[in-house]
Amino acid sequence: MQNFISKIFITLLMTIVCAISFSCDESPDVDNTVTTNIPQPRIISLAPALTQILVDLKQSSLLVGIAEYDYSAPKKLPIVGNYLNINYEVILECKPSHILMLTGKEGIPQKLQDLSRSHNFVIISWPNPNNIKDIRKIIFNHENIDAPSFMSLFDFGLDAIQLKNKFHDNLLNIKELLPYRPQPNVLICISLSPIMATTAGDTGTVLDDLLTNFLNSKNAASDYKVPAPTLSKEDILEIKPDIILVLSPQPIDNKEVTEKNDSKPMQLYQPIDLASNSQFKVFQGLDIPAVTNNRIYQITHPLVMLPSTSLDDIAKELAAVIYPKLAEQIKAIKLEIDIESEDSEEDQSPQVE
Repeated sequence: MQNFISKIFITLLMTIVCAISFSCDESPDVDNTVTTNIPQPRIISLAPALTQILVDLKQSSLLVGIAEYDYSAPKKLPIVGNYLNINYEVILECKPSHILMLTGKEGIPQKLQDLSRSHNFVIISWPNPNNIKDIRKIIFNHENIDAPSFMSLFDFGLDAIQLKNKFHDNLLNIKELLPYRPQPNVLICISLSPIMATTAGDTGTVLDDLLTNFLNSKNAASDYKVPAPTLSKEDILEIKPDIILVLSPQPIDNKEVTEKNDSKPMQLYQPIDLASNSQFKVFQGLDIPAVTNNRIYQITHPLVMLPSTSLDDIAKELAAVIYPKLAEQIKAIKLEIDIESEDSEEDQSPQVE
């Protein structure tokens, strides 16, 4: 009996000791939450078109370097050259985590690939866009969510979807205001010496897509099979354009360019007086509607040739030129490009290595 009582006492004693030990191990003052500080991406943009997308996503603060002639970028960022002439020394000084670029058939320069491996940064490359849809896929590719896009590469979430949709909606709102017939015959020139036009070619071009599918116009150079055909005076006489648009992007204050302001819209185009402007003398005396009706315009918007989310602004300007009777209604269209994000100030981090 005494042994039985002793065993009970020892069992109770061990239970009390264990309970005390367990309670001592619990500390209410200790935060057991595991936190990680993921650094923000440090982005170099070698393509102004990609810079503009970052600006419209309200993420320009992630930029640490840009290419030449990037009118969309914040001021005073280091310039790392351009796609054809990269300053690799400046790139390394910027210590990027990501380099964004658009490439042609040449692809990514081998030296840049070597540096990415030795200095541990990621290169993201897209083909040059051939149409509006290609631009939207760079923002977010809903057809292939694993394909490189601003949404799949960075934690931009709904911001990217909103930008992609609002950009397209803006273009559709402009299109809906324009008459479908008759379609004016428009020649877009990207150079005057020699005269070079832009058309669809075999693969398509962004400007041709904008002109024919959103501005309800015919491309006067549509029969040419290269994207940038060189035209003679005889060629222009044959295609008889109703309107000639000469694209001459000129730099202005980048804040005016990147911030849409409907109360003070930019008017960066002007009709050309052939008699007083020697730069356009190549068109003098041509028996074509564009000359007869005084419908040759110089488009000076700095982003006019940029295949990016700024094209809704460009479309609005070109539409007012092509359809002057609707100019006031077109100018009244409010472009809704600003994204609405509750966490746009939070740290952004890449999702790929």
